[in-house]
Amino acid sequence: MNTYLISFTSYFLLQEKLQKILQNNPYSVYDLNMDSLEDVLEEALYFSLFDEKKYIIVRNAMIFGSTRKKKDEKEEKNAKKADRLLQYINEPNPNTVLIFTMNGKIDNKKKIVSALKTKGIIIEEEILKPQDIKNRMVSFMKKDGYKIDLNSINYIMNNCLNNYDLIINELEKIKLYYKKGCGVSFEDVKEITSHLIEENNFKFLDAVLNKNVKEALTIYEDLKIQKVEPLMLLIMLSKELRQVLLVKQLGQKNKKEIMEFLDIKYDFQLEKYKNISLSYKEKEIIDYLLYLCELDYKIKSGKLDKKLAILLFILYMNK
Repeated sequence: MNTYLISFTSYFLLQEKLQKILQNNPYSVYDLNMDSLEDVLEEALYFSLFDEKKYIIVRNAMIFGSTRKKKDEKEEKNAKKADRLLQYINEPNPNTVLIFTMNGKIDNKKKIVSALKTKGIIIEEEILKPQDIKNRMVSFMKKDGYKIDLNSINYIMNNCLNNYDLIINELEKIKLYYKKGCGVSFEDVKEITSHLIEENNFKFLDAVLNKNVKEALTIYEDLKIQKVEPLMLLIMLSKELRQVLLVKQLGQKNKKEIMEFLDIKYDFQLEKYKNISLSYKEKEIIDYLLYLCELDYKIKSGKLDKKLAILLFILYMNK
């Protein structure tokens, strides 16, 4: 079976899966946001004179995902594309390894997905548990001769909110710092990695949520100099907004119940969320969370620069 579909949310996990399939063979890349499916299939069907196997990666293959209702004309066009793809899946070129990738959930109701389950291979992203992430971190460092202790691992995971892509970015920074394999010092880890739990980061979050544009932009410039990961800031903003939303929705509960539900330890944290929640309607918060999801998708699909995404969100909140 030479036709694959890989769904992902982690760029690094996607790369691991691709390498297992490609096995260091040369490959060509198409992007369905820019290239037509017709061009992809034409290339896939082409037989080489030398009978060589070729590898093709097709990014942003959202044709396998759930789609919103379109106008009739566009719907008909998409149906024709799906029919052509279905025909290829059922009668593939044996010399072509065709790998579709998509950031998001696969729509199992679609005919092309059902066909691929029979005629191809579908790889859905695994959900990494904390222990899985720890094991991967140790292996990632060990392959280049580095040793990292449990304190350092936990510190990085906490700072990155268990986001695997951000964790790998931090480990890459550590490797660059040491330049060659050795034991990694916990003190160095604290110095090298983005200090996302420090005062500046919380000041930034508070400035954004309180719609203080000038202060938020000023702090953001400082954070860029400190090389704080923009994706992490978006994740933290999303987390803070979810907490504010829950506080608003749990308003009738007593303080102890709310704190237990939100998993927060200190009264001042709850008071902060309560004060912020007074400035927003529930519908507004949900709208901001949806926009953050949209920005995250655009970043991971290569449509948007992550640094620009932060600015767009600040402006969106203050439109």
